[in-house]
Amino acid sequence: MTLVFPYQGQGVVPKPIVPIVVEGPTSFVETRALVDTGASLSVLERWIANWIGLDLSDSESIEISTATGEQFRARLGVVELSLQSDDDFCRWQSTVAFADVSLGDQILGFAGGLQHFDVTFLGRQRLVQLVWNG
Repeated sequence: MTLVFPYQGQGVVPKPIVPIVVEGPTSFVETRALVDTGASLSVLERWIANWIGLDLSDSESIEISTATGEQFRARLGVVELSLQSDDDFCRWQSTVAFADVSLGDQILGFAGGLQHFDVTFLGRQRLVQLVWNG
């Protein structure tokens, strides 16, 4: 299965952002996530957990450090993630971190996300290609 997405944004620095669906116990949400091969974890904003009915009150709390040295707290939770591009569709269960801060874009990092794909950035075409490896 190969999923191909165009970069988002105009100008000098368009980003490899993909539409992603996050499913929980009672609902789902469609959002956007930055494909970030430098991120150890997939990180979503906490409001998503609330929206999909995921109770994080007893979940493990972790501290996350960004590449710029910023630190924030997050709680781990299990969700179903899915990506769709043209005729291809991938869905998998994932443990992701839910951040207590605003991220701007959700983060599709290695654990919980990119570990299931071989990722190629086609810079000249401004495309990101995700090939399911599961």
